[in-house]
Parts: sequence; C-alpha cells; structure tokens
Amino acid sequence: MNIGRNILYFRQQQGLTQQQLADALGINKMAISNYEKGKRQPSIETVKAICKALDISLMQFMAYSEGVELSAGHFQNADLLTTVQKESIEAQIRYAAQRYYDACLCANAPCDRCNLPAEKIALPEDSVAAAEYMRSTIGLPKSGPVGNLTHILENNGIMVVLVSPPKREKFREYSAISNKGFAIIAISSCYDGVQQRYALVYELASMLFHDTDNVDLGDIVSRFLLPTSDLCREIGEKRKHLSFAEIRYICEEYGISPQMVAKRAEQEHIISHSAYQQLLRQKSEMQGFVLPQERPTRLEQMVQRALADGEINEARAAELLNQWQ
Repeated sequence: MNIGRNILYFRQQQGLTQQQLADALGINKMAISNYEKGKRQPSIETVKAICKALDISLMQFMAYSEGVELSAGHFQNADLLTTVQKESIEAQIRYAAQRYYDACLCANAPCDRCNLPAEKIALPEDSVAAAEYMRSTIGLPKSGPVGNLTHILENNGIMVVLVSPPKREKFREYSAISNKGFAIIAISSCYDGVQQRYALVYELASMLFHDTDNVDLGDIVSRFLLPTSDLCREIGEKRKHLSFAEIRYICEEYGISPQMVAKRAEQEHIISHSAYQQLLRQKSEMQGFVLPQERPTRLEQMVQRALADGEINEARAAELLNQWQ
C-alpha cells in the first residue's frame, strides 16, 4: 500500500485542496505535499487524524490500492467544473472501477472487456446512420425498444457508475477507458430514469465519434431510442392529434419522455406543428411522467459470486460494495 497515494486519492475524492486538509489537521501544506509525494511517512496517529478529517475509516483507508488507471477521460461539461471538482469526481469513479476490478479477481472471473470499436469514427452527417451504427456496436438491431440500457452497456464491457455530486456541483456525464480493458460511463445519480437513459446514449456517442464536444447529439439520441419505423408502427404514419394516454404507452415501452415522443412525431411529419404545440401545453401530463432509475448490477454480481464460492467473507463483501459500517 502506498500511503501517500491513498492520502491523495481520498483527499481528491472529498474535493479538498492540500491547504484545506492541512488546516483541518493543524499542520502546514508542505507536510501534506510531502506525504503525498512519498518524501515523508506520516505516523499512525497522523494517518488516523487524516482519516477523521476525510470522513473515512482507517480500514477503508488501508484497503484502497491503486491498480486501475483511467485514460481518455472526458467530461461533458468540463468548462463548468473546477479542477478540484473534476479531481473529486474522477477519484469517485476510479474507486468504483477499482472495487469492480477487485471483485472480479475475488470471483476468479475476468473483467468484461469493452466491445466498442478500438477507434472512433467521424460523426455521420445522417442522424439515422449514426443511430444505427451506435446500436450495432452494442449488439442491438436497427429498430425495436432498447431494454435496460445500463445492463446492456455492462454486458458490453462498459461499467456504469452513478456519481453523487455535492450540492450545486454541475456534473453531468463522464467517460473513460481503464487499463484493465473495460470502459466507464459515469452519470449523475440525481437523474431520473429518462434523464439517465438519455445521458448514457449521449455519452456512448461521444465514445464512438470524433469531435462531439460542440455538437448537439440530441437528434441522434432520440433516433437511437425511438427509431422512425418503431414510431410509425406505434402511432401511425399520419395523425391529426395524439392523446397523452397513447404517448404514455410508448414512453413506458421505450424508456423515453413524452416530449421526445411528441417531438419525433412532429419531426417525421406524423403530426403538425400546431398539434405538437398543443401536446406541449399539457404540462401536467407531459412533465409528470417519471421513469424509475436503472441500477448497475455487475459489481454486485461479482461480489455475490465471490461470497457464494467462499472466496471472501461478509466484511470483504461490504468493503467491495462500499458499504462501510
């Protein structure tokens, strides 16, 4: 175990600067810097004090081992986050990835390798082509509802991490590649199910295509989740009006918002612009639809496998699941 790296990791995870941690301990900033760089070793009493200041247990501090590294890290809204905030978020994500990797080792199972193409391609000018390409990379047909997207991504070697950002922190999405072969998409845990699925598809696009930072990928995302052939099959090719009741059926089956259904119907000229505007005026119905969150389960599966096979005990399982007492 590298004590200096652990101090750095947990300090960043808590979103503290070296000065802030030093102030909490009543020591100077240079001491923290020396600890993190390995130039000095803190006493066990100092380590305990550091753990208290960082709101973690000594066991948690000692258990962390940095083996998983992330590369090609990408924040969707990087310009809205400070350096300290980015470091804190990446530390949370790296810790989750490390626990997943450790759980796989305990379960004597390989980590699922990312199935996405090794190289990004140019973003197609045609949104339909882009959406169909995205579907193909994760084993989906060109049309049809996308089931539990979180599980689909996990089964394609993409770990999904739900990040709990501090209040007023404007974190949205993040993606990266680990040195262990699996990729990572992290999104805010504050999202509801509709927002979550939209964010996952948006981030998947950024992992597949070049130069997406200044591009609105909304049209591609909506066509990925609700292809035109499905939309026409569900509501017909030409309608004067749509009821919220029939829109709701589509929302539940495809895991999307009523606004997306209405917009796609107007986009494909199934309904007129005035009919679309009429739907948007039904604010209580359109904004009241809530889809449950999808929950990542791959890490838990590995932990339960290791536990069932007697490879770990309950305490180690709780540690891997980050359920510290």
